[in-house]
Amino acid sequence: ESSSMGPVLVSNKVVSLHLHSCKIHEIEGGTFWGMKGLMYLYLSDNHLSSLDAKTFEGAHEIMYLHLEGNKLIRFPSSPSGLLSPLDVLHLEANALTEVPSDALGHAPLLSELRLSRNLIRWIGLRAFRVVAESLKHLHIDRMGLQKVEVK
Repeated sequence: ESSSMGPVLVSNKVVSLHLHSCKIHEIEGGTFWGMKGLMYLYLSDNHLSSLDAKTFEGAHEIMYLHLEGNKLIRFPSSPSGLLSPLDVLHLEANALTEVPSDALGHAPLLSELRLSRNLIRWIGLRAFRVVAESLKHLHIDRMGLQKVEVK
């Protein structure tokens, strides 16, 4: 049985939240509101096909975000600054088909990005521009990559 996830009523002192393999198919905007100490968020192996731009509103300290093993068809977006401390983003084993030019605008400090085992055929010209100084590990293996714009 699939489930939807609304606002989480927990302490603002939670540092790590594990919601992997919970059959979640939707997360409402503002679900993590007030979780000021949340640094590790595990949403892997659920049924998420998209994320609302306001999903992470109110949780400004997320550094490690695990979204692998879902059904995401679009790169997760977030209003500017909400995920700015994000260091590691796991998106492997989803249904992503492209990395748009503005995909990482909300994560200027990202040091590791895992995109392996997606359906990505195209990576936009400026997709990694924002993270050019910080990105140390990029995993793009086991995809059908056909085009990477470099100029």
